Amino acid sequence: MALFKLHRLQYIENVIIAIFWIGIFSMPFIFSDFQEGLSWERALSLSKPNISLFLAFLVNRFLLLPKLFFKQRRWSYVLAVLGLVVLIAFGTSLLSPSAHLNPPPFETINERPPGPPPLQGPGNPLQTGRPNRPFPSYLISSFLCLLIIGVDTGLNSFIKLSREEREHSLLKRENVSNQLAFLRNQVSPHFFMNTLNNIHALIDIDTTEAKESIIRLSRLMRHLLYDSEAEFLPLRKEVEFIESYVELMKLRYPSKVDILLEIPDLIPDKQIPPLLFTSMLENAFKYGISYSNPSFISISLEWTSNSLSFEISNSNHRESQEENYSGIGLQNTRKRLELLYAKHYILDVHDHEDIYTVNLLIPI
Repeated sequence: MALFKLHRLQYIENVIIAIFWIGIFSMPFIFSDFQEGLSWERALSLSKPNISLFLAFLVNRFLLLPKLFFKQRRWSYVLAVLGLVVLIAFGTSLLSPSAHLNPPPFETINERPPGPPPLQGPGNPLQTGRPNRPFPSYLISSFLCLLIIGVDTGLNSFIKLSREEREHSLLKRENVSNQLAFLRNQVSPHFFMNTLNNIHALIDIDTTEAKESIIRLSRLMRHLLYDSEAEFLPLRKEVEFIESYVELMKLRYPSKVDILLEIPDLIPDKQIPPLLFTSMLENAFKYGISYSNPSFISISLEWTSNSLSFEISNSNHRESQEENYSGIGLQNTRKRLELLYAKHYILDVHDHEDIYTVNLLIPI
């Protein structure tokens, strides 16, 4: 999509340039009198000034801008443009007939052409002998040359800036996608190994529960392998994943751990990134459970029309955390949140004496 927009931007630029120069070359023919017909010599004579301006445009666009202006050699560019304007003005003065450059200083009454006598008045040059000089053609060419170069430089700078912004946005999205894929793949094997350990512990205790664990695991792995490839998933699927995960953990800790899961029954039709809560769930069950001390895990999920709140608390066994805790899971979660939401999220971690709590608030 972004590449299509880049090509469309280039197409729009080419169309604007084509329309501009078609209009410039057409104007002399539109405002000229062709009572005697149009010959190649007449057409070439009318087009000569515009040809020189078009050559100045080509030199500026394909030589001066890429070699000087966009290479931050601005003073060299200014001097080169001034030299180009002088060259165009000099060429125009050579191509223009001398009668246009040096018209007669004035016309007298005796030299006027036959016809009705001119009106008398102070503003009549035939009466006063005041000069009637047209504006020098080389000054007109210089002004038009500067105007065209200025418009071309401004247009080229705008198009280049827009193109660079789109390319930067494209690269940023690709980088976000690659980093999210890396973080997602880093979570999945870790979770898979932990779940297999849970099933291994259940096989010797209760084969029926172990079989049910395998069924739950297959659902979880389907979510990890297929659903997580999408950039966003329905909130309902992520809730089902959390419920399956917690039920699987309850099979392993039926009486030793107080596990509480609170999720409203009515789930809105919203989209969220996949596996956003997995690292926090894993950490809670890995570091919040002690076989020698009472342990608990409390999980709640709430939402409003435009935000979602996830909170997970667990008993804080500092000895277990100091020995095993690495913080990689929470670091990965922060990276994902920064890539997905920039600054539009809240992640608070509260490390109290007996309770470790993580609060996450994201827009939906």
